[in-house]
Amino acid sequence: MAASPDLWLYFLLVFGIIVLPGMDMAYVATHALVGGLRSGLTAVGGMVTGGLVHMAAAATGLGALITLWPGAFDGLLVAGAAYMVWIGWTLLRASRVTADAAGLAVSTPAAPGEPRGTAVPGALHVYRRAVLTCLMNPKAYAFTLAVLPAYLATAERPLAAQAVLLSAITAATQFAVYGAVAATAASTRRFAGVGAHGERWMLRVTGPLLMAGAVLTLVLGWQPARAQPAAPALPTAAAPSTPAAHDGRHDFDFLVGHWRIANRKRVSIFKNDDRWESFEAESHASPLAGGIGNTDTYVAPAWRPGYLGTTFRFYQPKSQRWSLYWVTNTGVGLSAETGLLDEPVVGRFEGDVGVFEGNDTWDGKPIRVRYTWRRVDADHARWEQAFSPDTGKSWETNWTMELTRVKS
Repeated sequence: MAASPDLWLYFLLVFGIIVLPGMDMAYVATHALVGGLRSGLTAVGGMVTGGLVHMAAAATGLGALITLWPGAFDGLLVAGAAYMVWIGWTLLRASRVTADAAGLAVSTPAAPGEPRGTAVPGALHVYRRAVLTCLMNPKAYAFTLAVLPAYLATAERPLAAQAVLLSAITAATQFAVYGAVAATAASTRRFAGVGAHGERWMLRVTGPLLMAGAVLTLVLGWQPARAQPAAPALPTAAAPSTPAAHDGRHDFDFLVGHWRIANRKRVSIFKNDDRWESFEAESHASPLAGGIGNTDTYVAPAWRPGYLGTTFRFYQPKSQRWSLYWVTNTGVGLSAETGLLDEPVVGRFEGDVGVFEGNDTWDGKPIRVRYTWRRVDADHARWEQAFSPDTGKSWETNWTMELTRVKS
């Protein structure tokens, strides 16, 4: 059975998050460099275990508790960075003795709460620290809160089965990416022919690097969380005669739910051809956690069997604008060269009408794209797409949708 397009898109999002350098990757690389492939793979196993705990917390709703305390994310960020600094310091301290006395990275000093001299196997030591490092990584919490809920709700499988499937995809991706990092770092160690003196040298290098990476993670991750408390103060900072800025984060709330769609699509574009085709489709829209936006799926089985599209809508409170990304299982929305998402259409609502524009190409030529959303009433909405070949001087509408809510 072919994999669902939703699962492929989920894999791409997971891969994009995991492949970004961070605390987890630094931990795996450090232990593979200092302790070899076995130590690196042990760290990978701990990361996969921590990732499964994250998935379980998100699936049961426990992960959402972090949103109840505004400083929770920053607190976790500080704790995770401090823990990585501590690990880096133990590696640096271990470099002061001989390699045999220090052992590999797997035999660094006892963790907090463990008495000195406790007989803890080296591999278990690395594994436990890897699990804790993953659990203290705020990047994982941000992903499970913002992305995972949109993929848990599905008509194809029960919630538990879908959660298990998504967890398997996440674990396999973690193992593949971090395993490759461990193998590369271990190969570097073997190539360098590391001996006792070389191990001490690696400890002296990887320890400070781990600490520097933790500090960098703290600096880069702190800014968005630090800006959150300032947002409510914006209206009071304005002059009394200035109206409060429109909070558009709920503009697309009307779209949440299940819809039946009557489509009209122009057969040919930019060819003075007024022939249209009509077909039926269905969509289901769900909110993303934390109020950052929403997503929907679009299926038109009678038009193109197997065709599926997904829209991601993200709201930026500072600019008061929405960014809309459209991706299909035919390759639309993803660059064939880079695999990255194409440029979104950006805009906002004024009353019941939202206009969103962006750049694209058609037949190899640059065009402007415009989406127009109209909220008709609680059970009806309208969407249309138009292209402009002359930077917005003229527009040709090529696709319209009339949406009717399907009531349970």
